[in-house]
Amino acid sequence: MEGERIRFIAHENRHQAQLELLGFIKADLGGFCVIRNRIYEGALAEIMSPAPDDRSGTQERRIGAPTTVFDQRGQHVGQQVNVAGDYIVDSHSPSHVVEAGVSESRATGASSTWDTAAIRELLTEAFNDEELDTLCFDHFRAVYEEFASGMSKGEKIRRLLDYCVRREQVETLLAQVRQGNPAQYARFEEQLKK
Repeated sequence: MEGERIRFIAHENRHQAQLELLGFIKADLGGFCVIRNRIYEGALAEIMSPAPDDRSGTQERRIGAPTTVFDQRGQHVGQQVNVAGDYIVDSHSPSHVVEAGVSESRATGASSTWDTAAIRELLTEAFNDEELDTLCFDHFRAVYEEFASGMSKGEKIRRLLDYCVRREQVETLLAQVRQGNPAQYARFEEQLKK
């Protein structure tokens, strides 16, 4: 897309951080925002196109106008219902709203069996700040790249857990905790599911 280049500062800009976490944008080598693929680029181009009755030719956002959304394989998913892309409408049922980047089973509660408070406590007890950074660097790089200087351990844990819940990777996370600190894992194991 043409236009102003925007400095990538996800550690300071929560909108950029959310878009990066969803895999929508990333930083280029020069430190500017770039769209990760042509599918996302096409969706943004459609959002930013002039409204049909706009004769001025200016690029205005059409807030509230449905936008076709495609998945990573280029398959039609549904219609975007807000500019931020937070939600899409499932193409099979217009009244069924599904969170973008999250499978339908997650959005409908199939993965809500985890006790996130217990998992947060487990992560707090199992890893010090440096160990948590290493865990994320090695296994959850997108989350690690969200960490900012001075970010609290609690905030890092919340971001990691949110990332894993949204992507149905809680079991992967718990396997890493079990491997990294088996004693703490055993202590919390009975509390991890609701």
